Amino acid sequence: MSDEATLDISGLPEISLQAAEDYEQHGDPLIELVNEKLQQREDLRELIGDNSVQTMVENHVNHFRFMANVFKLVDYDLLVRTVTWVYKTYRHHGFSYDYFPVALKAWSEVIEQQLDVDNSAQILKVYSFLLENHQAFVDMAQEDESPRLNRQEETTDTAERLLKALVAGDH
Repeated sequence: MSDEATLDISGLPEISLQAAEDYEQHGDPLIELVNEKLQQREDLRELIGDNSVQTMVENHVNHFRFMANVFKLVDYDLLVRTVTWVYKTYRHHGFSYDYFPVALKAWSEVIEQQLDVDNSAQILKVYSFLLENHQAFVDMAQEDESPRLNRQEETTDTAERLLKALVAGDH
């Protein structure tokens, strides 16, 4: 995705193994507290659309697992690609784009409460990055939804080569 280059990930911290493990070890309370915070919101239905609260809860479990891996691998390219995909996918399933900053703020608050101060400082820089770039992620998700019709000639050539290879049995 060409737009990934527009997000400057160079300032994101090298997450220490200790911080990544602290985050991972606090998974259950983090998830539970984020779920409580969001379930208390009066605008929850506007944020999650027609989805069940259980769908949101499952998404939080997936969020935690994904972020734990990002912190262990310190792979911010993966973070940007996946977050863009998540924005697009959640929106397609009826979540509002407004859900993301609300959820990210909840994650930030509970991380600050639950993790060691030094560890949470590292982790929170990544969550701040996600919050600060919310609109960029929305834009990238929407751009990714746009039809791409300007490559008709290339597509036709590729389709013809694929068909020839299939007919010839050339896998």
